[in-house]
Amino acid sequence: MKLLFAPIERGPLRVFARAGSHNVVAFEGVLREQDPAAWLCPLIDTIHARATDEHFKEVVLDLRRLEYANAAAWKCIVYWVQLLKDGGESSYHLRIYSDDKHRWQHIGMTALRVFGQSRLEITVYREGQLA
Repeated sequence: MKLLFAPIERGPLRVFARAGSHNVVAFEGVLREQDPAAWLCPLIDTIHARATDEHFKEVVLDLRRLEYANAAAWKCIVYWVQLLKDGGESSYHLRIYSDDKHRWQHIGMTALRVFGQSRLEITVYREGQLA
């Protein structure tokens, strides 16, 4: 079962399932909405429920093509990490792919590590290669 069935497009942002993979959700473009939680947190809830129900071992959030996300979007990602920590039934780990060329990701990932503890892994790429 795929975590995301149809792509979501919201202005300059596209959220989609990575082709050929059932557990990768990718973001590309720009996420500057004032209140993305109105749609992003319910999407996270759906992905989290599917991953839990289907006993996924890992969910990958690929942010390498996300050029920018504002603080409101980061709160949603923190919300996801909090779901993992608080939800006793979930057994999966969240892996985030980030790209070092996006300075905002580098800064945000440092803070996420604090929240995620053992349920979160961050994989950093630099110029298309593992850093």
